[in-house]
Amino acid sequence: MNKMQKTIADIWVLGIVAMLLGLVGCAPLAPNTTIPSSPVPNTTPGIDDSTKRVEANGITLAYQRFGPTDDEPVLLIAGTGMQMVDWPMTLIDALTAQGYQVIRFDNRDSGLSTHLDEAGLPDSAAIEQALKAGEMPKLPYTVRDMAEDAVGLLDALAIDQAHIVGASQGGAIAQYVAIDHPERVRSLTLLMADSANPALPVIAKPEAFAHVPPQPQDAGDEAAYIEWQVKTWQALTGPGYPLDEATLHEWAVRDFARGYDPAGFARQGTAILVDRYEPTAYRHSHLQTIAAPTVIVQGDADPIVPVAAAEELAQLIPNAELRMMPGLGHNMPDPVVPAVVEALANAAARAERGS
Repeated sequence: MNKMQKTIADIWVLGIVAMLLGLVGCAPLAPNTTIPSSPVPNTTPGIDDSTKRVEANGITLAYQRFGPTDDEPVLLIAGTGMQMVDWPMTLIDALTAQGYQVIRFDNRDSGLSTHLDEAGLPDSAAIEQALKAGEMPKLPYTVRDMAEDAVGLLDALAIDQAHIVGASQGGAIAQYVAIDHPERVRSLTLLMADSANPALPVIAKPEAFAHVPPQPQDAGDEAAYIEWQVKTWQALTGPGYPLDEATLHEWAVRDFARGYDPAGFARQGTAILVDRYEPTAYRHSHLQTIAAPTVIVQGDADPIVPVAAAEELAQLIPNAELRMMPGLGHNMPDPVVPAVVEALANAAARAERGS
């Protein structure tokens, strides 16, 4: 790693966010603020015989499949830095009990799927220069590319159409699937998802992360990773759904053992940040083309996604339904699962009536 790469690695999380905030005239984050990942944690074992791999969109995706394969499929799309095992088994069990099959997978650069190590760290200076010039920066991949991964997974599993559920960045990926491949989407459930509006804050409440340590750049430093993840999850948790530190520690140990890739996290995070400011504003300008029955589930205490973003999604996506969850932050604790299942079932019922 040369000096420039090390500098970028040391300041990446702060630097790219501050740069992007600066582009829209906002104040940069405090020096010890980090971009949090998007956990929806649970206690599922990280690696077992249920994990399979397929080739999709030119990469290898690791996935797990639950329930009879002739049941209606639900595809869960994870957020930044999130591994597929972070989807709660309470959610999966509830969905399979409702007669769905459930597929969850690791996005590229996460978990057991392909990591684009050869791409290295994104060049923050070049990204800043391109965006200021009104040009699309050169990136290892975009959020739209990640949507093609999801569609490629459906292809590999011979699934023509699915109920698509996306959390955080996964919600953006899900929006692209619905925009670019409407025939593949039976219904759309967006959890803590933004609307790609560059006028809205990148992080709704940056002060919530004032006590989160910097993201560790040493992929082998388990202690630093655990401290960072636990404090990040604590910052993400809303006041209505407190989580105990011992459980958070257990989740962090599990995720570290399964694979921590700080450069992969940076590439994923860059993709979603640039997606907000890319010159064509493609996602934001195409939200009104989404035809699938859509439900948006948003916590009113989310420190990342502003409530205004969820409200805008509901306004721009035709016939979308917004369900606001009091006291919920940027996660999905077990007590919220029944509401998410009911929301998805409602969207699925609308799809059935429409067909």
